[in-house]
Amino acid sequence: MAFWSKKNEMDTYDSDGYYEATDTPVAPAASAAPQQEGSAAGLALGGNNIELKVARPERYEDAVDIADYLLAGCTVFLNLTSMERREAQSLLQFVTGVAYATRYDIRPVAEGTFIVSPANVDVSDFQQPV
Repeated sequence: MAFWSKKNEMDTYDSDGYYEATDTPVAPAASAAPQQEGSAAGLALGGNNIELKVARPERYEDAVDIADYLLAGCTVFLNLTSMERREAQSLLQFVTGVAYATRYDIRPVAEGTFIVSPANVDVSDFQQPV
């Protein structure tokens, strides 16, 4: 599964052309998120650590890593477009169950992509002024 972040001076490219972060921040929840090579960096605003993970799973077994990030309090941008349709549906059902159990919201963004976020994270559509 690919996780990536915005480039900083210590990052390198992975084989898919995404940046691989050289350090992994501590998740905001009590339990630590799994350590993944190239994990997304946290964004500190007003003294709070807010973390957004971008996940592009390649197989159903990656659902456990996504669930661990949700349990650690992260928001996950989930891109299922590189998976076989049946596996993607099964993974989405699993993540939906985790989202329900943890009181997260899950919202479709585009074909095969979703935002899974805690209830205190407001996700809204950006609308261009007319």
